[in-house]
Amino acid sequence: MTDALLLHGAPELSADLFHAIPEGIGDPFLYVEADGRRAATVSVLDGTDVQYKYTRGTWETVEDWGTITGTNNRDVVVDGGITQTMVVDDTSTAWGTGASDLHLAIQYWRDPLVVSTTSSASAVTVHFQRDIQPSGADFSSAVVVTGVFGPIAGTVAETTPGVLTWTPSEALPAGTYSGTVANVSSTGGGSVPIQKPYTFSFTIP
Repeated sequence: MTDALLLHGAPELSADLFHAIPEGIGDPFLYVEADGRRAATVSVLDGTDVQYKYTRGTWETVEDWGTITGTNNRDVVVDGGITQTMVVDDTSTAWGTGASDLHLAIQYWRDPLVVSTTSSASAVTVHFQRDIQPSGADFSSAVVVTGVFGPIAGTVAETTPGVLTWTPSEALPAGTYSGTVANVSSTGGGSVPIQKPYTFSFTIP
């Protein structure tokens, strides 16, 4: 028996907690270590071939990138040695270098995630982790900007893959505004919708 199989995952991209799902050994939550990494400790028999993925809670929010897609999992054969402890480090970001994806950090998730927004009087730009598609016919309702008197007229276009730009019908006057991102899905066969509306605020001086 290996008393401690320690799985290390890199810091998550959003505030949600995620956890590893080793098949047949339960559903251990990852805790946050002092250096910001997340980890889970489980007891597994030596020689066990552990298959697992990282998720932020459900199959819809599982990692999905490189060779780790669909039912393809990460994999490690447990060997605790004399100390009966084995550390599995999944924090390297050496994507695209020829290194095996099995123990690299998570590059992408299955569902759309907003990673940043930029705002000015003439445009609001929303950057996603990867390319997205509209949940409906187009992106017209994907970005909504609201001011003191309610939603503001504007148009939405995907200016580059994974980037939506909302353009107001006229320049925004000075003030504080809120934005909501919704009605988008991931591309590909899964077409997983954004899990909840992404909201943010900004100020035009």
